[in-house]
Amino acid sequence: DSSILLSRGMYEEFVRPHDARVLREVGGGSIHFCGNGDHLIEAMLAIPELRGFDFGQPEMMDIPAIYARCRERRVACVRLSPPREDLASGRARRDYPTGCAFLYSTTDFADALDLCRQWRERA
Repeated sequence: DSSILLSRGMYEEFVRPHDARVLREVGGGSIHFCGNGDHLIEAMLAIPELRGFDFGQPEMMDIPAIYARCRERRVACVRLSPPREDLASGRARRDYPTGCAFLYSTTDFADALDLCRQWRERA
């Protein structure tokens, strides 16, 4: 998480080599951070073994733009939180057709079941 406090240049010089080494040694993986890390996305995407981003606070970033860059590289985006209406209407499925995992915080079990029903109807 502390990498988002660095400039892109500092990340590239001091942190990326270590991120790259860890991902290489384990055969690829994801990078997690909370907050707005938009300024680091391109630098992180330059890591060949990067397979995904686990966003702690995606609402703080330009997710449509990040998703487009990740889709090109076949890098997954995890914990995207589209609004309920986007999930229910099928818009989230259209906007993010592949390589994503959505997170929806529900108020109760009935709401979750209703949203799942609507999601399946639009599949």
